Amino acid sequence: MPPATTLSPARWVPAAWRPWLSALLATLAVGLLLAMVDRTERAHLEHDQRAMVLERLSLVRVRLESHLNEVIASARSLALVYATRPDFSEDEFVAMARVASEGRTSLVNIGLIRGTVLRHVHPLPGSEKAIGLDIRKTPSMWPAFQRMMATRATIIAGPVALVQGGTGIIVRIPVHRLGPPDTPGLGDFLGAISIPLDAEKVFAESGLPELEEEFVVALRGRDGQGARGDVFMGLPSTFDQALAQQEIVLPGGAWQIAAYPRDEGLPASVQRLRLVGVLMCAMAGLLAFNLTRQAQRRAESDARLNAANLRLQTVLQTIPDLMFEMDSDGRYLDIWPGRDADLLAFRREDLIGRTVDQMLPPEAVTQVMLTLAEAKASGSARGRRITLTLPHGESHFELSAAVNDDPVAPRFVLMSRDVTHRQQVEQEIERLAFHDPLTGLPNRRLLTDRLHHALSACARNHRRAALLFIDLDNFKSLNDTQGHDVGDLLLVEVARRLTGIVREIDTVARLGGDEFVVLIEDLEPSGDNAAAAARGVGEKIGAAVAQPHALRDVVHVATCSVGIRVFEHGARVEDLLKHADTAMYAAKTAGRNTVRFFDPAMEAALQHRSQTESGLRLALQRHEFDLHAQIQVDTQDRPIGAEVLLRWHHPERGLVGPAEFIGLAEDVGLIVPIGRWVLERAAAQLRSWQGRPVLGRLSLAVNVSPRQLHEPGFVEMVRQIVADHGIDPALLKLEITESAVLDDVDQVVALMQSLGLSGVRFSMDDFGTGYSSLQYLKRLPLSQLKIDRSFVRDLASDHNDQAIVRTIIAMAHTMNLDVIAEGVETTLQRSLLTAAGCSRFQGYLIGRPVPMPEFEALVDRLGQTATPMA
Repeated sequence: MPPATTLSPARWVPAAWRPWLSALLATLAVGLLLAMVDRTERAHLEHDQRAMVLERLSLVRVRLESHLNEVIASARSLALVYATRPDFSEDEFVAMARVASEGRTSLVNIGLIRGTVLRHVHPLPGSEKAIGLDIRKTPSMWPAFQRMMATRATIIAGPVALVQGGTGIIVRIPVHRLGPPDTPGLGDFLGAISIPLDAEKVFAESGLPELEEEFVVALRGRDGQGARGDVFMGLPSTFDQALAQQEIVLPGGAWQIAAYPRDEGLPASVQRLRLVGVLMCAMAGLLAFNLTRQAQRRAESDARLNAANLRLQTVLQTIPDLMFEMDSDGRYLDIWPGRDADLLAFRREDLIGRTVDQMLPPEAVTQVMLTLAEAKASGSARGRRITLTLPHGESHFELSAAVNDDPVAPRFVLMSRDVTHRQQVEQEIERLAFHDPLTGLPNRRLLTDRLHHALSACARNHRRAALLFIDLDNFKSLNDTQGHDVGDLLLVEVARRLTGIVREIDTVARLGGDEFVVLIEDLEPSGDNAAAAARGVGEKIGAAVAQPHALRDVVHVATCSVGIRVFEHGARVEDLLKHADTAMYAAKTAGRNTVRFFDPAMEAALQHRSQTESGLRLALQRHEFDLHAQIQVDTQDRPIGAEVLLRWHHPERGLVGPAEFIGLAEDVGLIVPIGRWVLERAAAQLRSWQGRPVLGRLSLAVNVSPRQLHEPGFVEMVRQIVADHGIDPALLKLEITESAVLDDVDQVVALMQSLGLSGVRFSMDDFGTGYSSLQYLKRLPLSQLKIDRSFVRDLASDHNDQAIVRTIIAMAHTMNLDVIAEGVETTLQRSLLTAAGCSRFQGYLIGRPVPMPEFEALVDRLGQTATPMA
């Protein structure tokens, strides 16, 4: 066997040169290997650095986008309210802005821009200088604002210097009037919701300051202009040297962020590798060592890259959006389900490789493809919504998309955000803005809109319409006796019945309280025919409301008063409601439970009523009331007492009798303080007569209205007045009417018995004009019946009146009640009353109502001795 061949330089090299040649070959070999390792190390280093920069930039981008989108989402409800109610108040704005800004530390304030001028700000402290700011006169803000007005899209302005100090990023949400624009162009533009954010806090929350500690960072795209915008952080050269860039998608635009490591020198590991390679190039062991170390470094680099990918996946899973990678055909290439995979309509494996038109409903497919097309044309798209039926119910999603820069095979990232709750909130806000919360009927705002449409239809079709104003009769009595919850049940039931009466094209609305309005459209051109049709609807409404209502344990029978205004094109909406209301009051005046049409005279009467009410509210304060007295005598013309009658010394109309204002005072509730004043004055008058021979024995009769009688605390009030003035309660006589008793017989009986124990006496006024039922009369602790003047007036010529008077007198005597006749004006009337057994008289024959001094003089003339206590 030949001897082993030892590796050595070529045989032709001289022996003296072989060691050098071997050394040279080894040096060259190691040097070549070192160069290869050095190049590989620098490539991996650059790869690691790019991955690290991309990871950090992605985190900053995601945080910035999420922060800005959350701010915008919280303010969209403000924009919707502004669009639906342009005139909403500053207090309402502050209440909603407080909710929207809660917990957002970077938010400087929320502002309301009307037109181009900032009108309201919350919170105000620190932002006072911003109030009244006109965007048109602010060069740093006006271009972005113009772009927002033109595109009708939410925009980002800035960073800019804020009026209140500091640097801000301003989010502006444009607000346009709902419905078609009033005029072409920007005629429907109302203004905007402006949200200045503290730029330093926004960047701090995104982690940008920490990023700048390790990297050279730059941001460009002022006002959302992307690569076309100015650099507002860092140097422009950063974008040329950057290892990675990210696009931050903003409302109405984008920013770009770029970065590279601050230390540009060679890492120590590379320097050590080169030094070792130079010194130990002849050592094969060092070569193996370096190769092994290089392999380890490669493995570490892969591990770091995998860790970065894992962190990126974690970030993607925390985003509340579904993310899809798609091609131009809408094909699903990849899917990131975010933190809620239940929002996926299908399993991930069922979607990959398929197109949206294979998986989604046609309406959703249209919106997705339009979003992709818009993103392809402008780089990004957002705002379109789709509705999908998921296992847990129907859900609504808002789409946004971005596209890469590949013109041949563009790839899209489509984000789908669940906005189901937001849409429900928006729908609820819209419902509350246009509907009555109790009955669900249209409210005044929506009714006004439909009245405008009705007027346009009248002009277009040459037909008429009618407005019916409906007010429930005595609704307050139900609320006071049964409680507001039962009253609400009645309102809901009335709303249901009204809706069932009218046609689908008509409108039933509730204005508030117990007031409803029915709009009847498409009536005949003839005014008479239209009025007849409207009356028919009004009568149906009256009949429907009058049917008994089962309200929990209460069966209530209600009535309503209906005012009708028939109209055609040319009328004004505000006049229609006013006229129908006037007609309704005419129905009330006519006795309630009836229908009346509008007449111009009604409006004059209503104006007079309104002026009278205003005057009444000031009359007590101005001491304009006075008491007159009408004397009452016996058969011997001896004074036995008087009825006190209220007079109003009106500053313009002079002396006004009670017939002109007592009914109104009863309707509006002023009868309670006025009645108390009358009782106080009557008691004071009795007190002043104490000790006088004739006047000291007279009784005073005071009329008490039904509303006074049922007022809580009435008994205690009368007792207190008697005690405060120290009068004989038997000299105070309270005159009540049958209607006051019939409202609640048991309550009135208990009240009268309680006051009767205190010595106060009662007289039944206007007896015989109502039910005159013995069933309740025998229960009442009365001392007197008063024959109404309507029976006395024709007593001499009407045999029926004579029979009624004799019956009343006989019944009173049977029940041991005193009888007095009012309205006695002739001696013949008095003679007939005396013959029938009546011994007490009041009327013009004896004396007219006169001021108290004149009354006292009249008493002195009629006699020196008064019959005690009639």
